[in-house]
Amino acid sequence: MNTHSKAIFALLVFSATLALALFNFYVFIDNSTNHAAFNPYFLFLLIVPMVVISLLMIRSSKIWLLPLILSLGLSVNVVAFDTLNIMKEYESWVHSGMPDRPTWSCFHECSN
Repeated sequence: MNTHSKAIFALLVFSATLALALFNFYVFIDNSTNHAAFNPYFLFLLIVPMVVISLLMIRSSKIWLLPLILSLGLSVNVVAFDTLNIMKEYESWVHSGMPDRPTWSCFHECSN
């Protein structure tokens, strides 16, 4: 792989990681409920390949640190969202007693 194609590949991986980060930010800011129809852990199907690709390519260029750090941060974020009841899959939310979203995580009125 030449330098130009590596840079384009890095940009694509970073763009996908950034899109996931923006989605997570949107869920945190704009979603007043704390449950969703999808399982947030499914995001690991996208995060893990980004981490692996970044780890494999980091020797060739330090630009791969950016998607690696962002991907690792997203994985921590997904687990924290579920653990802190900020975003849970619907069935998991019901099974855990339908806990309210923490008030410190609400940027507008939470549905309680």
